[in-house]
Amino acid sequence: MDQETARAAPRGHARTKSNISVGSNNPSRPKHNRSKSTKKLDSVYSDEATIAFIKRTLCAPQLAGPEGSRARNIHKPLSELLPPLTSSNQVDLQIYALISIIIKDFVHAWYSRITPDQDFTDQVVHIIAHCTRALEQRIRAVDLEALILDELPELINLHVTAYRTAYNGSYTSSLVADPREIYHAINPHPALTPVPFESGSLASLDQAENEAVWRQLLIQGVLSHVLPPEDLNNPPLRVLVTEIFSELIIGRGVCGNICEGWFTCDVITKLLAILRPPEPDVQQQPPTSPNRLEQFGLLADDSDDVEEAPTVTSRSPVDFISKAFWQIMQYAFLAFMTIRAFFTALSDAASLPPRANSREDSTHDELDDSGSLCQQSTHDSIKRPILGMSLWSCCSHLISLDLQMPWLTTMGAYIQWLMICSSWKVGYTNSRLDR
Repeated sequence: MDQETARAAPRGHARTKSNISVGSNNPSRPKHNRSKSTKKLDSVYSDEATIAFIKRTLCAPQLAGPEGSRARNIHKPLSELLPPLTSSNQVDLQIYALISIIIKDFVHAWYSRITPDQDFTDQVVHIIAHCTRALEQRIRAVDLEALILDELPELINLHVTAYRTAYNGSYTSSLVADPREIYHAINPHPALTPVPFESGSLASLDQAENEAVWRQLLIQGVLSHVLPPEDLNNPPLRVLVTEIFSELIIGRGVCGNICEGWFTCDVITKLLAILRPPEPDVQQQPPTSPNRLEQFGLLADDSDDVEEAPTVTSRSPVDFISKAFWQIMQYAFLAFMTIRAFFTALSDAASLPPRANSREDSTHDELDDSGSLCQQSTHDSIKRPILGMSLWSCCSHLISLDLQMPWLTTMGAYIQWLMICSSWKVGYTNSRLDR
């Protein structure tokens, strides 16, 4: 009896082992392919669901016709049903998704109770499309070099200077003052006054009201330049578009989220996901099943017993000299390639076209000696050179180079003056170095 049970036990155990091994190896193979296909389907269906939502919200009149025209309009691309917002279809898709959410939640919620007519929504969409196209044309006409390298660094420099002055003044003064009051006294702004100290105080409510009024004035000024006169003279449309841009898009969408920490982390995460190279397709190998002796512990794994012996390497002076020699040669070659690329760029800059003028000839009226008006032309088309822009002083101010090493700041300013204002004019506007 004991011998029969001893014989049956390994068989039952082997049968259980075979079932476990078969069940554990089979489902591990299609997991990777299933996750890849799910990601692809999600990316495809997300755009299709967005387009379907936009068509249901903004293209209701086209989809409410007869059955034949409705079927044709459903399968039409979005560019044939709605006016283009920008020159990119992907950007139009995202903007139209935002407009659809706003109109569905904040316009249809009260407008559908008045009338089922969709002409008002179509007019709002056409006005927004006209504004976005006009803004795109104006943005393309902006001097990006002066904006990025001169104007924005100047604003950052003023902000950093006022911030440091406010906090240094509050610490050094015998009379304790709030740094925010000092900062807003240096840089006053109507949308940020009065300075709120508590979230539920009267000052915070007044500041929120002033900010809302400032946003409306800003949007009204922009609409007066981008809207056609017939739409600008329509008060209901103008008020509705102003409220959509000032309160819903800028107030809640931009100002309400862009200053939050989670929004910054989300933007950085999405940018890193876009910049990260795609992962290679690696198929998962099924795990190797241990043999019978290793399973019951009768045979130890060879990898556990084998220990790597510590290797002690002794470097000879010849190896040290050889390594130092090749490092010196590497740095020398890198310096040579850098200098060669610099002089090659200088020689090729002679064939580049000059930088476009930021301002054209302008005429203005002045009084002459006899008291009559006369027009005089001023030619203020000289752009600031790249070396003379505010980017360099802003970088120096951000790292406190003028406080840590003032001699280096002075030397850099002197070299900058020699390259721009001296008789050489190596870095002057439209010179080889400037191009």
